[in-house]
Amino acid sequence: MKRFFLTLLLVAVCARYAPCIAQAAVCNLQHKVAVVTAVIIKTNMVYPQPETVAYYGRWEKTQSGTMRTGRGATYLRTGFTGTHIGVRLQDNKNIWWRASIDGGPWQRFQAQSGETVLADALSIGKHELFLVRDTEGTAGVSTLQGFVLADGARLVPACEQQQRRIEFVGDSILAGAFAQGPGPYLQQEDGYMSFGPQLARALSAEWSVVATSGEGVVVNMSETGDRLGIHALDDYERLAYGEGLESGRQSDFKPQLIVVNHGANDFEAKQPPTATEFTNGYRGLIRGIRVRNPQAVIICLDPVPFDSSNAAKNLIATAVEELRIAGDENVHFLPVNGLTPVLDAADLADGEHPLISGHTRLATLLQPKIAAIMQWS
Repeated sequence: MKRFFLTLLLVAVCARYAPCIAQAAVCNLQHKVAVVTAVIIKTNMVYPQPETVAYYGRWEKTQSGTMRTGRGATYLRTGFTGTHIGVRLQDNKNIWWRASIDGGPWQRFQAQSGETVLADALSIGKHELFLVRDTEGTAGVSTLQGFVLADGARLVPACEQQQRRIEFVGDSILAGAFAQGPGPYLQQEDGYMSFGPQLARALSAEWSVVATSGEGVVVNMSETGDRLGIHALDDYERLAYGEGLESGRQSDFKPQLIVVNHGANDFEAKQPPTATEFTNGYRGLIRGIRVRNPQAVIICLDPVPFDSSNAAKNLIATAVEELRIAGDENVHFLPVNGLTPVLDAADLADGEHPLISGHTRLATLLQPKIAAIMQWS
């Protein structure tokens, strides 16, 4: 009899509290879903479509929807919503990047396997990302696979683009070698702070940089007698350094102005070119650039290193004058060094490559002169 009443009591208790038990089970399930949701908040991968991302410099869209670049100082801007932003970049560990969120401080980094987190726990609303590759093309090609956003977030167009476009063509000086001081070569290279991009920003222009360390017009610095390497014009015609010349693979970046700063490595090589070889080669370089940019203004600078400048300056001026006489009035020679070097020893990392302060001095010197040629107020 006692067992019967205990059974009835158990049935009554179960009937009374069954809804609560069921609700608890649902709450527990909801809690588990919330935990899973928290985990997947940062796995909303968005492809880097040009419709919402503005790319500058030499980028290429692949058939799979990713974007690739093999040049230094290439960059992008995009807006995004949500509280999180990361990137999936595939490149090697010699390549350095920098990023800024909403105009805030720059963070310099190397891409991680999988996602590289750029910012987390941001305020709700729209934000802007500015992403720059600091390292030149000799370090290899980078592939931007996509952006990682918070769940439900999306990419939106960034701020209005500048209408002016400048492309800079040169060697390690324009690449920003040792701009951050002596040390490991590529780690200390800073394409964003080289004088080209600094000058573009001072002129309210977007920019592209085609700059390769050691490269010459006729002879590369490391070459002896064969001269079989990639030289300035060969390099200029390639979308990414060292890659082939497949037809149709051209940059979408169309400059109104091209600034050329070549000639230093030719005269630092063990077997430098003769005056005739260099002048002919330099004319060929400018003509090759002109073929791809029929309407652009081309400004030719003498090399920044003073010793190389002395050797190349008059030859560059002669080549430019010959081009103008032949009918190309949109090419100009603009000297950098005078009778004395434009940069002091304190502006140089190694007696040759400018520090960031040296690049700033160069940009400040060139800005009014180039603005006058271009009639840019």
